[in-house]
Amino acid sequence: MFRNFRDFISNLREGDEALKRRWLFVFSVPTMLIVVFLWVVYVRATLPETNVEAVAVSEPERFSFGETASVLRTGALVIVQESLARADRAFKAVKGKLLERNVITFKPEAEPNFVVTDLPPIPTTPLR
Repeated sequence: MFRNFRDFISNLREGDEALKRRWLFVFSVPTMLIVVFLWVVYVRATLPETNVEAVAVSEPERFSFGETASVLRTGALVIVQESLARADRAFKAVKGKLLERNVITFKPEAEPNFVVTDLPPIPTTPLR
């Protein structure tokens, strides 16, 4: 079986470009169908199913140009006001940090919470 496959591959390598393209198409189409099938199975397994009957489709509302412009103007005004309020809060926070004075405090050395009395003295060794 492997000998036949090896012979097929060697004949394909030695063949002309038309033969190579034909076999490329023959191998690519089933491979892509398998990949798409596996992708669809994966998507169906991971996404929740929706109930088609529960979704209500209503008639789209019709707005005049004036109503649409009014809605857009109101939305833009809300966005600008919220942005200005956030910028004001940010500037106040930065100003507060810049006006703070740096204070350096020194803590006195802490007294040791243990007493070394049971250790023998370390003998001194003169340097030569």
